[in-house]
Amino acid sequence: APVLIRRAKSEVLTELPERLDKNFFVPMTPEQRTHHEENREAVARIVAKWRRYKFLSEADQRRLMMALQNMRMSCDSTYLLDHQTDCGVKADELVTLLGEVLEQPGAKVVVFSQWLRMHELLVRRLNKRRIGHVLFHGGVAGSRRKALVDRFREEDACRVFLSTDAGGVGLNLQHASVVVNMDVPWNPAVLEQRIGRVHRLGQKQPVRVVNFIAQGTIEEGMLSVLKFKKSLFAGVLDGGESTVFLGGSRLTRFMETVEKTTTKITGPVVDDRDDAAAAAPGEKPRLAPARTPDPWATVVQTGLTLLQELAAASRVSSPGPGPDGLRFVQRDPDTGQPYLRIPLPNAEVLAGALDAIGQLLGRIRA
Repeated sequence: APVLIRRAKSEVLTELPERLDKNFFVPMTPEQRTHHEENREAVARIVAKWRRYKFLSEADQRRLMMALQNMRMSCDSTYLLDHQTDCGVKADELVTLLGEVLEQPGAKVVVFSQWLRMHELLVRRLNKRRIGHVLFHGGVAGSRRKALVDRFREEDACRVFLSTDAGGVGLNLQHASVVVNMDVPWNPAVLEQRIGRVHRLGQKQPVRVVNFIAQGTIEEGMLSVLKFKKSLFAGVLDGGESTVFLGGSRLTRFMETVEKTTTKITGPVVDDRDDAAAAAPGEKPRLAPARTPDPWATVVQTGLTLLQELAAASRVSSPGPGPDGLRFVQRDPDTGQPYLRIPLPNAEVLAGALDAIGQLLGRIRA
């Protein structure tokens, strides 16, 4: 059988200094919460559609990814979404943290964020307080990257290294002792790669890791997912179960993760646009009445599901005059006209379908 030889970092690099991880929970502003909840409702609708049909169109998948990203971006600041307003407390909390850390002579900090716009906000605050820094991101030319790392390492006045995930791999930043994650990634390996730039062989100081988490948001829901993924990886490779069953397709596993993450968010969604559902002063907020689903949206989605099933069934090889992979498409032997030949379902299903068509025709006549 194949053999996997794995060297755990904790076992091989026994000389690594202590590492202290801390999640720092910060509140959301009302403006941030508005963006977050709007996108959370969009995610909930798409998840509900997936739970019902076990299918998502490409357009729905794009909308889902965009809504999830907008939720995560709103946790940092509204500036990441509209590029105008700056509603958010993470940037200011970082400045407060830097004020404490940089009181120690020679202390240096590495700050990660997935989004460049977040770093734009941080640069403004660092410039205002005249804190020396460099900004490393994917748009920096390869010829300039080494100079940025050298400046951070050699110049005493350069105290902060701002980086996107482009700096999470391949850099040696062991002269810093603090790592700050303004936002946490979906993949725990990416998070460890960030921290590994500082907590690595040659590091002489204890390493402090601070993760900023927006309270009651998708970021807080992601913590349990990250913990599960890390424990799953450790369980398989470090003496745990030898087999892990992850049933279903890649989309199914992803949707289950999304559902688990978004349901971790605390607090019901209250629609303040509905006066009937709004709570009076001093009363407990009530849930807004459920919106009536669009019946035509259900019809269209059902049609898409039917087409998907037909496409899957047509891939089954079967003798017949139709083209390869399209066994339901046949041609009239006299006219040559192509037509779709679909086997009839059982009598019970057929009777139900005919009854539904009859009801539809009756309403049209009325």
